[in-house]
Amino acid sequence: MIPATTPYVARYRQTFDRADGTQGSYLTDRPVIAWDDEGEALVAADERGRLVLASGYSNFDSVRPADPHVVAVLPATGWLAQYKDDSDESIFTRPVLAFLVESNGDCKPLTIDSDGFSDDARESENFVQLIDPGQMEAEA
Repeated sequence: MIPATTPYVARYRQTFDRADGTQGSYLTDRPVIAWDDEGEALVAADERGRLVLASGYSNFDSVRPADPHVVAVLPATGWLAQYKDDSDESIFTRPVLAFLVESNGDCKPLTIDSDGFSDDARESENFVQLIDPGQMEAEA
């Protein structure tokens, strides 16, 4: 048995009946815990209390790399996100609250908008740049 050191998930297709009589489906994930000696994915079988072949379930679909997840949160003291106002082209800033470090190594600057929603600052259509604390001191 080889421990799964890189996050992978086994995907399972769940089916359901729609109100119109047709069937729909969606996928659910189970983390791959290890790989057997032949390279087959192993998942925890909660009902059996042991590891079993992921492909042993009748609704098994596939194995794929897991989506990244947050592994650390770093303070962002003094960092700012700069944006361009859509209405008058003026520039404004918001403080970066923290940097979220994901399992794939990505680092996302987290800001909160005026409605209280948090997001990666760079995903806003009017995002201009990140300003580090040293950059602010150099301009002063």
